[in-house]
Amino acid sequence: MKRPVVKLNKSKEYTYICIYYKQRNNRILVNTGYKYHPESMTKELDFKDQYTNSLLMRWQDAVNRYVTNCYVYRKEINQKDCMRYLHDNFDDTIRFKDDIKPDSKKVLAYFQDFVDNKALELNHYNSQRVYNSLLTNLKEFEKEYALTFESINKLEFFYRFRDYSVKTLDHIDNTISKNVAILKSFLSYLQDNEIYTFKSALFNYSVSKTPAQVVTLTAEEIKQIYYCDKYDKFERQLIDVFVFLCVTSLRFSDYEEISKATIENNMLTKINKKTKTSITVPLNKTALEILAKYNGILPKYTNGYFNRELKEICKRCKLLQTPYKKTSIQNKKEVVKEGMKYEFITVHKSRASFITILIGSNTPLNEIMPITGHKLVSTLNAYTDKRINPEATNCITI
Repeated sequence: MKRPVVKLNKSKEYTYICIYYKQRNNRILVNTGYKYHPESMTKELDFKDQYTNSLLMRWQDAVNRYVTNCYVYRKEINQKDCMRYLHDNFDDTIRFKDDIKPDSKKVLAYFQDFVDNKALELNHYNSQRVYNSLLTNLKEFEKEYALTFESINKLEFFYRFRDYSVKTLDHIDNTISKNVAILKSFLSYLQDNEIYTFKSALFNYSVSKTPAQVVTLTAEEIKQIYYCDKYDKFERQLIDVFVFLCVTSLRFSDYEEISKATIENNMLTKINKKTKTSITVPLNKTALEILAKYNGILPKYTNGYFNRELKEICKRCKLLQTPYKKTSIQNKKEVVKEGMKYEFITVHKSRASFITILIGSNTPLNEIMPITGHKLVSTLNAYTDKRINPEATNCITI
């Protein structure tokens, strides 16, 4: 059985030292009341002052005793039960209420605070967009289902939101799964800030995800887009940016910050805005040609405008006119959307196309990852074409 650990938790303007423990989908986060000061603690989150450090260890031991009791008596760990146990058996001055009653602030107002905190934490357009979109959808959903602390503390809340997402928003299961995960994170946020305590069953709820169909372009299709001579001046600029992203795999957020990149010996190096890891992109002839054309300063667009214009340009210039079918899972049933390929193209497909083309040309994954900034090989598996090669085992000769 693992022990509870020390963890930092930001609450309003302060960062507090907490004791954290997670068991499957249930977790405990106990605020010790100690404020975090970097100069008073080591990188391992030990106090440099031994007396205070011993007090922190007592907190850990107390939470560990509660967890041990749960194992012995086969009880599910629970934030409220843990606080009650600490109040009764460790320190009766610990703030504890049988039922935490929130102030008059409404659920959606707290969700707005949650979104604002995430915006500071994520600092990435696409990630922030998901949270803002969910907030918009919850505001509409509230017209059908009153969002109070009592109503969202029921599994019915998730069931109703799932049905609303399918019937009204036409969301596929993967989108609903992502939104449910965000909602559970929101409930944890409310618990961590001692605003409300929720039933453990809510954190066990989930919607199954399925491998998504990745829409990509071939090298030949990218070539046709780049060398098409039907664009006007403004369309050509947008197409140049799109092709540049196709041959560099840069995320849209990194393209927006391309002025922060270092280009030396035909290599582009920058800190990936989303993952905060360093990426190094070898610039091929096309990428260098486009950069030179704009003196290293590419035209700038918003994400939404870029996607709309890209589809319109392809439609007008009769590009990507091949029939295409995209299969998704909605409410556990297969749903097929048909159209011309250009209708399914977005700016992010440039990155997917880059990865797919390199994998298709047998470029090792460990050579792709420093370029794309992926940390896990499993993430790239979504782009691999899984097929059986009858000759594969012939390389093992004994």
